[in-house]
Amino acid sequence: RFGSSLGPIYTPATPMVVEGFSLNVAADGSWHRHYDFVLTPPATDGIYLLALSLSSSDPTIEPSKPFYVVFNQNEAESTHDASIAYVESSLVPEPHTCLLALGGLASCLAWVRRDRR
Repeated sequence: RFGSSLGPIYTPATPMVVEGFSLNVAADGSWHRHYDFVLTPPATDGIYLLALSLSSSDPTIEPSKPFYVVFNQNEAESTHDASIAYVESSLVPEPHTCLLALGGLASCLAWVRRDRR
């Protein structure tokens, strides 16, 4: 589960698409924010994928394409880099496909962990 600097906002323990939240933009339409993310305990070591998109209350502005953050919790940086490369080369911008990609990523990590033993 991830928490955010926006307040008590958490992702579900099981991967799924969730309802978003509203953020205001400046009068000129600009938006510049730096958010903190926290992997809440008990945090299993591994690679975590967070899919996000932006939308507007203005009907003339189309929603953004999904964008992704790949988090690393105590894995080798080479594994993190490989996961980022996988996400960059494999993404299809439908939410259900992202869940499939996450499942594939989890399978890869299980294979890496098995080889370490």
